[in-house]
Amino acid sequence: MIDNKNFPQDINEELSMLVEKRKKALLKYKIKEENKLIDVLLGLTKSELDDIRVNLAVSGASSLKKQELAEVLAATIVNFAPNWFANIDNTQYELFERIIKANDCIKGADFNDYQVDYLNSIGILFSGVKDKEHHLFMPEELKAIFKKINDKTFKKKVLLNNETIRLATGILFYYGYLDYEQLYDMVTKIINKKEISLERFVGVLVNASCWLDEIIPFETGIYHVNVVNLDELIDAQLDWSIEDFRQLSYEEIYQAGQQNYVIKNQQYLHMEKLLVEKLNVASEDVTGFVQDIVIMIMNEETSAFIFDFIQEVIAIPNQKIAKQLSLALLDLYNNTHIFKLKGYTLTELNNMMGKTNKGLVVSKARGKDNVIRVSFGDKSVGRNEPCPCGSGKKYKKCCMIIYE
Repeated sequence: MIDNKNFPQDINEELSMLVEKRKKALLKYKIKEENKLIDVLLGLTKSELDDIRVNLAVSGASSLKKQELAEVLAATIVNFAPNWFANIDNTQYELFERIIKANDCIKGADFNDYQVDYLNSIGILFSGVKDKEHHLFMPEELKAIFKKINDKTFKKKVLLNNETIRLATGILFYYGYLDYEQLYDMVTKIINKKEISLERFVGVLVNASCWLDEIIPFETGIYHVNVVNLDELIDAQLDWSIEDFRQLSYEEIYQAGQQNYVIKNQQYLHMEKLLVEKLNVASEDVTGFVQDIVIMIMNEETSAFIFDFIQEVIAIPNQKIAKQLSLALLDLYNNTHIFKLKGYTLTELNNMMGKTNKGLVVSKARGKDNVIRVSFGDKSVGRNEPCPCGSGKKYKKCCMIIYE
């Protein structure tokens, strides 16, 4: 049984049943010395075959019987594989290299569930049992395709894919969302456009989104996993031009392209120290807790909302510590990059001290709550009037949040 005291017993029991069901499914196929693709597909359930059919966009095959569907999928996968291999990152490349060099299979425990499920669901790699343990293997036809294309030129493409993924992820860390062409233009200012087409660029990022967990593809573009309300962010970006975005250095982009990246600036470290020393938050828990706070700031939740969130989780012993925590939070808020502010922090806008392309003027004064104030010249703006930033939204649903 899954031991989680935070869950009721019936939920734990249901989770345990799901884990056992998954385990049986992964161990269903007995791995042989030679595994032909058609034999592997026939070892799957009709439902599993349908998953592959849907993921590979095979049309006109939904009513086929299992044998017929397996034959169609075998031909489709062989045609699909060379193009898909062109989009892989280095971790996937090393996985396939291990399988080829072993000329056998490798233990599935080395990979997380969603990575295993992803490769299973597109018919590239399959799960099976060997020596009573879960292993991953590649059918003979796909091994032959990988061996044929795996030369120095292919390896260079994989390394380029890796850099593409990291740069795109780093840019989205600051801006939240971009359409594919915008993101392609930004990345290819660093990587030569001749080296990667827009079509391949999109393919590389879609594959990365299924393998990693930092970026999420959307119909018109792609967004960072830290974005909470995509529709609001897209609405806020409607009137932006590329020049409106905060300029990013290569080092900033490359650093932010790491998995689970967070900017541990002075304000972040001060918040961590305060939570550990004054509020007895366990050192193993504090990083995740502060990261949650930062994500809320990036999505422009109000400081009051975030402070209430902290109070729900942590008992604050007295007013003195409450004030220290409030000031630390507001300092962190002012120095965290915000998606709707085009990747800027409030402190950066304050230091600019002038008009931006949208007529934004940053006031030198701070309010009573110590949050930097942003205004629009000398003009007063009513709650229901259009926001002067040019977003097209009402002021109360746009930049007025900065005053809250």
